[in-house]
Amino acid sequence: MLLKFAIADFLDEKELQNLSKNTLDGYRIFFREFKRWSTENEVLDASDVTHAHIKSYLLYCKNERGNNPTTINVKLKNLNTFFNHLLDNEYIKSNPCKKVKRQETDYRIEVFTDSHIRQMLSYYRRLRRKDHEYTAYRNHTIIILLLGTGIRVGELRGIKWSDIDEQHFQLYIFGKNRKQETGNCTINRQDSSQMAYDSTKCVFKRL
Repeated sequence: MLLKFAIADFLDEKELQNLSKNTLDGYRIFFREFKRWSTENEVLDASDVTHAHIKSYLLYCKNERGNNPTTINVKLKNLNTFFNHLLDNEYIKSNPCKKVKRQETDYRIEVFTDSHIRQMLSYYRRLRRKDHEYTAYRNHTIIILLLGTGIRVGELRGIKWSDIDEQHFQLYIFGKNRKQETGNCTINRQDSSQMAYDSTKCVFKRL
């Protein structure tokens, strides 16, 4: 199967799986780049892609595009998923990514200290008292919600009124990979507006 048709088939399959728009857009951007590289290197058929081609492409991403190890690992993951799809549908006989190793990465998450959190809350409380505007209350509520629940910014942006169960103090969040998790929200009433308290005194369910 020609590579361009194999990519189109893969993207159609992912769309049928009801992946998020951001995930689908990310796939489209990535495979546009991979298809361009493959064409320039005269690799036109999916069955012609070898282990050496995968390594060559990833080296191109590292040396010419300046991709860091984390980005390269994401691209390798995309390719592995793509070729597994082709293998499952019997378009190819083996996955050329199978023996390509992930790059080692130094990954460290910077976390807020108690002092940082107190400073942020103090700043937003002062701003709320000073401005008495919608944006001041909104921003205060957002920071309380993020700090008190640990939800992601993208999840916060996706919240709708219909996701809030006021009767049972629950908020439904469509999280990463749509996995269901539960966690207790611990917000001090003195540290939040009534709106923030009512919105975050809950058990969060990641769907």
